[in-house]
Amino acid sequence: MLTTTEKASLSILLVDDEPKNIQLLANILKEEGYHFEFAMSGGEALEWSELRQFDTILLDIMMPGMNGMEVCQRLKANPKTQDTPVLFLTAKGELEDIVKGFQAGAADYIVKPFHRQELLARLETHLELSLDKRKLQQTSDELEHALNQMKQQHQQLKMAQTQLVHSEKMASLGVLVAGVTHEINNPNNFLHSGATNVKSRLEQLEQFIYELAGNNATSEIRQAFEERFRPIYRNLDAIESGSQRIKAIVQGLRSFSRLEEAEQKAVSLIDGLQSTLTLVQARYHPQVEFRYDFLVDPEVECAPAQLNQVFLNVALNACQAILERSTSEGLLQISTRLQDHFIGIAFQDNGVGMTEEIKAQMFQPFFTTKPVGAGVGLGLSIAFGIIENHHGHIDVDTALNRGTCITLWIPLHPPSESQS
Repeated sequence: MLTTTEKASLSILLVDDEPKNIQLLANILKEEGYHFEFAMSGGEALEWSELRQFDTILLDIMMPGMNGMEVCQRLKANPKTQDTPVLFLTAKGELEDIVKGFQAGAADYIVKPFHRQELLARLETHLELSLDKRKLQQTSDELEHALNQMKQQHQQLKMAQTQLVHSEKMASLGVLVAGVTHEINNPNNFLHSGATNVKSRLEQLEQFIYELAGNNATSEIRQAFEERFRPIYRNLDAIESGSQRIKAIVQGLRSFSRLEEAEQKAVSLIDGLQSTLTLVQARYHPQVEFRYDFLVDPEVECAPAQLNQVFLNVALNACQAILERSTSEGLLQISTRLQDHFIGIAFQDNGVGMTEEIKAQMFQPFFTTKPVGAGVGLGLSIAFGIIENHHGHIDVDTALNRGTCITLWIPLHPPSESQS
């Protein structure tokens, strides 16, 4: 049974072209505490239905102009009113008429002259269903709202985990770089200095031997000396070259970490980019050829260490995509250009590429296409967060088996607080 409060909250539309019928129904509904409106034609009923949502419509069939059957059909064809239950009121009680009414979309059929209790019982049944449906919809909306909140909180939690992992990685990197530079730089300096000294002493020894041989030494003797000294010089050159490469890698590590530059400052991005690519190239050369086309190198207000992390993650992913394709001519092209006060840094690879499904998820935390244990799916998510914090954005152009171009767009100057 409906309570008085529930009855007052429900809305009924009475449709009949006879005023006395409207008055009779109005008196009954008013005594029961229902709220209602009335219409005296099919067109007026449709107008009312557009203005407000009714819980039930009591509809007479026999009306001039547009009859009840047509009104019901048009109500059911309208997405706004198709779920509103329609109760036919009519003197036509033949089975054929009842079937036609249900085919038109009626929820119930009350034959005139009706009994008050029968009318109220049938009406209350459909109103209870309507009320239950309203409550169910409200519950569904609340659950959907709660689910959206949970999804949002879950996303925030994942982003927080990503930031935590990023912070821990950068802190660990600082300790690692400090240890590596100390433990490698000192012996490398000894190696470089030793090679330089040996080369200088070897030149002096060679000159001393030539002096001992004198001007009368034959060309065969001089050629024999050169054949014995030449491999030693080549080995010393190789030692010096290797030492210089170690020095460049260590310097790259220092430039890459730049933990003392966590705050934003105006720097050249190309310096950090080249240092980072030196580290990647040391790992993937010669499988991947690196080509550079740095057309512009403006100063950018940024957090250099964070952007170096982005460069590393994007370059590593590009190299891995190239190796996945197993192409014999792996190529990674890095270029820069200016556009609308942004610097664009493009990483174009000829790797395996991505499907649209993978592209749509590539920046999601913990999403990865790698086998279990080969990656946790945080690299590109961290990169996306860092670029977003710099008020930039990332463009991705990819096709399966045709490679990928990831372009990082970073503003030359961060927007003011009002612009943000």
